[in-house]
Amino acid sequence: VELSPDSTLALIGPDVALLGPEKGALQGMKEWVNNGGRLVVGFVAGWPSLGFLETFSLEEIQFVDLADGEQLYDLEGMTDQAANIGRFIAEQRRWGEDDRALEDDLAEIMTNRLPEYTEYAVAAGMESFPSLTDAVNLIALPKDRGIGLDVGETQPASLLNVQVDDEIRTLVAEFQHGRGSVILVSDVSLFHNYSLLQADNSVLAVNLLSEDRSGVVFDEFYHGLAIRGNPIWIFAQPGYRILTLLLLLTVGLYLWYAMPAFGIIHPPKPNHRRSLELYLESVSRLLLKTKQQQRRLVAEAEQAFLWKMARHLQLPGERHQDQAIRVRLERRAPDELREYESVMNEFQNYRQSGCSSKELLELLQRSHRCLS
Repeated sequence: VELSPDSTLALIGPDVALLGPEKGALQGMKEWVNNGGRLVVGFVAGWPSLGFLETFSLEEIQFVDLADGEQLYDLEGMTDQAANIGRFIAEQRRWGEDDRALEDDLAEIMTNRLPEYTEYAVAAGMESFPSLTDAVNLIALPKDRGIGLDVGETQPASLLNVQVDDEIRTLVAEFQHGRGSVILVSDVSLFHNYSLLQADNSVLAVNLLSEDRSGVVFDEFYHGLAIRGNPIWIFAQPGYRILTLLLLLTVGLYLWYAMPAFGIIHPPKPNHRRSLELYLESVSRLLLKTKQQQRRLVAEAEQAFLWKMARHLQLPGERHQDQAIRVRLERRAPDELREYESVMNEFQNYRQSGCSSKELLELLQRSHRCLS
């Protein structure tokens, strides 16, 4: 989808196993941000996409426990593919009771028990969001499970800090990229439905997403609503839709044509294997179709007879000369000479006046006897 530079793209709790490998899409997001777009990102349980952080030069960002500031995960050597919801639940359990089991989590979900929230006062400062200074005073986060940001040596353009006991913790950080910005939200629970009813969370969400923006797009592609998770998604794309419909049409036409029960009934095809005799008969009919072809066939048969007779008499260098054959036969076999002369006379007559296929066949038989 083509987004205008004055809009907001929200990635709220994306599946990092899908987002991380999309190098081309991340580069496209970076170019869009450089042209003026605003990108708001919040990761589930503070487990970020390393590919995303590298694309926007945020490798030094760390997600920490809001209560004590300790780093949640050691991301060194990890990959996006290692992220899974089971790891999230296990790490979240570390913040609560040590003996908390998966059954307890499921029981809490099944009984619709509402989460408990703790309110934190917003700490004003020079780097605070200008639009949030007066509008947001209290932020509510899940009790004992809040997540903060450690921006490290990065230089954010704006920060949203809260007071946690005697410490200042960062919840939201904005980083400038070209004419646009990337807003990193530490705790995605700020955007949960029930969370929006708490304190000034709804005001915070509205200002982060839609302030001075022509529109807000929530990108659900990286939640699994993609071609890999939902095949119907391809019909939403013109190119895939046309290709899929053509493929289905091709398969349907093939089945209609190939299956007699649903399509055309094809009569059995006879086996047209011709014998050698039928083939020779067809060729002979073709060659004897006109008188000119008959005379040419007689001439070729005469030349073949002369060549074969010369080989039979072992005549060197003069195998196609009628006179040399006559001389040799007169010396060796006068009876064969008379038969030879008779055959040659018939060849000459047939070349001039033509003959039937039966007469030609008889002449060929006589020439064969003459050579034996």
